[in-house]
Amino acid sequence: MLQTLVPFLRAKLDSLYHRQLARQQAQQLQLLTPSHQLQPGPSGPPGGGGGSGGAAAWRQRARAVAIRAFLAVYPWAYAAHEGARFAYQLLYLLGRTPYYSPELHLAGLQVVRLTGQEAVSASGRVGSEGGTALRALHSRLAWQGAGILSLRGHG
Repeated sequence: MLQTLVPFLRAKLDSLYHRQLARQQAQQLQLLTPSHQLQPGPSGPPGGGGGSGGAAAWRQRARAVAIRAFLAVYPWAYAAHEGARFAYQLLYLLGRTPYYSPELHLAGLQVVRLTGQEAVSASGRVGSEGGTALRALHSRLAWQGAGILSLRGHG
């Protein structure tokens, strides 16, 4: 599950980061252009005029603070995650850890290297075990009178 969830969340966070960064840069560019004139605010009482307007302004400020915090923290979190992935892969290649990535470590899964000889012996063992199982199934079906199954061994 982590192997699908982490890349999905990273893609969503990357998209959000780039959208918010572009929006922030556009706002800064708007403020810096000489043709931009500051518009006077709406005329009204200095308190914002009502209770719901104050709550909306507070939410807007809180959202702006959260976006600024996200834009400040996300590059560091991204770099830390990529650094951890690189460290895990390097340590795995050097034989210092059985885990290839942080996600596999959290899931408790180990990537095991097979030599060519181990792969050949494992495939031979599976083939012979599979053939034995198929022969047992065939004999059981034949004994029950099914007789419609034809199996061949691996020669």
